[in-house]
Amino acid sequence: DGRPEPPPRPIVRHSLPFSHLRFGPRGRRMAGVDKAGAVSVWPVDSKSAVHPRRLFGLPEGLQHGSLRFSPDGSRLALETSLRTFVWQLEGPPDADPLELMSGSTEGMQNFGWAHFDPRGGWLARAVGARVDFWPLGYPNPSVLRGAEGATSLVFGPDGRWLASASWDGTLRVWPLSPNEGPAHRLLLETEALNGVTVDAQGQHLVTTQKFGGGVLVVPLSGGAPRRLTGFSPDALLSALALGPENRLVAAAPNFDPTGPLIRVWDLQSGAVHELNARGPEKASENPYDGAVWALRFTPEGRLLSADRAGVRSWSVEQGTSDLLWEG
Repeated sequence: DGRPEPPPRPIVRHSLPFSHLRFGPRGRRMAGVDKAGAVSVWPVDSKSAVHPRRLFGLPEGLQHGSLRFSPDGSRLALETSLRTFVWQLEGPPDADPLELMSGSTEGMQNFGWAHFDPRGGWLARAVGARVDFWPLGYPNPSVLRGAEGATSLVFGPDGRWLASASWDGTLRVWPLSPNEGPAHRLLLETEALNGVTVDAQGQHLVTTQKFGGGVLVVPLSGGAPRRLTGFSPDALLSALALGPENRLVAAAPNFDPTGPLIRVWDLQSGAVHELNARGPEKASENPYDGAVWALRFTPEGRLLSADRAGVRSWSVEQGTSDLLWEG
């Protein structure tokens, strides 16, 4: 009709030129390796130009070959001069790729050709005079890096993210879907963190300091944590629990020179309840006696505590307990 064709629409913006590109099944995704060895993936059907999601940077000394998507588009394989890397594209965005390398390195200096079987259960690679097969149908672990010295983990109530508390004082949240963005740090403390739990609505994390006796309620939306105090600075906290409706927070020490008290904070009224972890039947001068191993609220609001002496069921309001069984 004589009208000029519209200019092509860019689908990706990237700072370095690509040295290899591959379309995924049905043309919905595209993957590439740039000149620096970074592997990226992005949607093709975006309404505007997007920045690629960076998956990986090739280690020094490795030369890359071809990229290949699995038939359903859920995995991406990259050939290199020494091994094959496989990503689960629907998995956690910060997870390491699976590294596949046969026991023999004969012929590995030459690039092979990798191919997924139609059902995605196997990856085959031709290298020199042989063909290597790797089974992919069984669950392979997704490895998340950066949770240095993690001491405790908890999944969000909807399973969309994982939180880690670490020895270096860091509280992190790891999204488990590539649509949720990268991991992010919620908190950085000077003391090691020893435990973490989450409320039923997924709005707050509660964590304890390994040393210093601190308990912190941390909003997932960001903002300053609420600090719950009362334990000795020398206390080693070992147990943590959230009550029904997220109103009560309970914590207890493995060691406290001031005595093995279970503390329960009422987040609404501000009241603090102190429970003698040894119970009224026993007294001891040893600060390790009565060290609490675990705490748990029942749906009815009673608090269960376990230590080497047995298991107790507590009425928090009355400060009384029943010995359910003796260790």
